[in-house]
Amino acid sequence: MKNFARKTTVLSLVPVLLMFTAEAGAQNRERPSFADFDANDDGKLSLEEFSKMGSRRGTPEEMFGRLDTNGDGYITEDEFQSRQRGGRHGA
Repeated sequence: MKNFARKTTVLSLVPVLLMFTAEAGAQNRERPSFADFDANDDGKLSLEEFSKMGSRRGTPEEMFGRLDTNGDGYITEDEFQSRQRGGRHGA
């Protein structure tokens, strides 16, 4: 009888675990990508395009300056991804 109770308890947790897994997957899919903001599909973000992303870490201009590591006035996907990984482009 104890085995049955344990199996029933474990099985009752399956829907809860599936719910959390589904929510985590949905959150990952909903995260915007670089391409979502590259409005003109030129492979780089201008300050105007970047500003539409929003930022919790300073003004868009400040963040843009940190991400535009080569100073050309655009953020390439490589610069963007490098910063997302916690590194510095070209360093």
